[in-house]
Amino acid sequence: MRNITGNPVSGRDFHGRRSELKSLRRAIENGNHVLILAPRRVGKSSVVLETERLLTESGWKVISIDVQHAEDEAGFLQLIYEAIDESPVELEKTLGENIRSGISSIRSMLRGFKGGAAGVQLEVAENESAWEEAANPLRAQIKRLAKAGDRVLIAMDELPIFLSRLLLRPDGNERVPRILNWLRSVRQACQSNLPWVMCGSIGLDTFVQNHGLEGSINDLTEMSVGAFSIEDATGLLQRLAAAEPEIEKLPNEVTQAILDRVGWLLPYYLQLMFHALISLPDDVRSNNYPSVEDVAKAYMSAARTKNLGHWSSRLNDLLTQDEKRRAHLLLDRVAAAADGSTREDLRGVLVAAAPQTNPEELERHLRKLLKLLSDDGYVSEEGGRVRFRSFLLRDFWKQEYAQ
Repeated sequence: MRNITGNPVSGRDFHGRRSELKSLRRAIENGNHVLILAPRRVGKSSVVLETERLLTESGWKVISIDVQHAEDEAGFLQLIYEAIDESPVELEKTLGENIRSGISSIRSMLRGFKGGAAGVQLEVAENESAWEEAANPLRAQIKRLAKAGDRVLIAMDELPIFLSRLLLRPDGNERVPRILNWLRSVRQACQSNLPWVMCGSIGLDTFVQNHGLEGSINDLTEMSVGAFSIEDATGLLQRLAAAEPEIEKLPNEVTQAILDRVGWLLPYYLQLMFHALISLPDDVRSNNYPSVEDVAKAYMSAARTKNLGHWSSRLNDLLTQDEKRRAHLLLDRVAAAADGSTREDLRGVLVAAAPQTNPEELERHLRKLLKLLSDDGYVSEEGGRVRFRSFLLRDFWKQEYAQ
């Protein structure tokens, strides 16, 4: 097993999740369209990737689409088309030509050119019929796949990243619902013959709730992915150790020390800690390496790693500048104490930063931000206190941002 930190894994590099794999596969084989729900860094994409591998071994054909780099509707459709074209499914020639033509037309129109048959001028950003004309051939192709008799799965990753970017474009408030409603219509056309799985580092459920678009995903069956059990976490660490010649086996007290330090038992944080442990320079290692003392040193190194910096930059994908500023204020306060902070204290932080703001408006901001930060894996709220879920992230945030 290789220690791959941050990127999706499958096969020999995948560990645990038997229950999740079983549930997801059952949902897919029953024809459900599935939305994977989990905070960031839980390992959603790895669960989907491993499910894809297992289904492929059973004769399924998988179309895997990552749309995070799409800049506009044309790029979005292009990525879907390319994923279909590069997959094991058979692309109908005439439909393929129509899809390419439609994408070319919508790309030209989005660049400011005029297009359309019989001299009719269309502007995609303002005219829904133009979007439909460009996207319909692709919908027809996917619908055809659903009726072909093959067992086909479409897995779409990182849709909310693309939608967040599109939302900032001119007429973004009209263009984003158009994309979501089109996707829903495609899934409905597939019925139960061609299931979809949707996941991403930003929760699609959170995105649609924030923008009042819940109806666009009400056909999706929700499935949650949580932290590792102690057994799975222990097994992961032992497998990682077995692949390292200088370690081979972690002493029980060292394994427990890593679990205690990580707290929130996600594969990402466990692997980050293990990487820090094996990366300790020889001159700072204890005489009986690996030891509990080495775990403490590895923790300090892991909490300083720039690998955690994306937790701040990711707020740009979720929030406006004003919302990001407020979120930073809340997270700074929560990070300042090991036991976190109370809601009342956090409300006071927002009041101090904007004393003229209406109290009811501030309360709405607080509720929204705490829900988002909880859903996305930054914090949790228990016993009247808001705390960072990850000890590593808390200490990283405290060092980098909280003064």
